[in-house]
Amino acid sequence: YVNWLDVSGAESYFVQYGPAGFPFGSGLVIQTIASNATLTGLNPCVDYEVYIASYCGVDSVSIYRGPFTF
Repeated sequence: YVNWLDVSGAESYFVQYGPAGFPFGSGLVIQTIASNATLTGLNPCVDYEVYIASYCGVDSVSIYRGPFTF
C-alpha cells in the first residue's frame, strides 16, 4: 500500500512499480483516482521501487517521480 499527497487539478494518478532496478516502462502500472494504491504480487524478500505521476487531462501527464524504494 502506498499513498501520497493530492495534486491540485489531478484527475487520476499512474503508479508504476517493480523489483528494485527494473527498467522504467516495464513495471506493473495502476491507474487510480485516489491518492493511494494497493500494490499486489509482492514478495516479502524483494526490494521494490515505485514511481508516481499525476494525470491532469488529455495529453497532460506529469513527469513520473521516483523511484521510491521499499
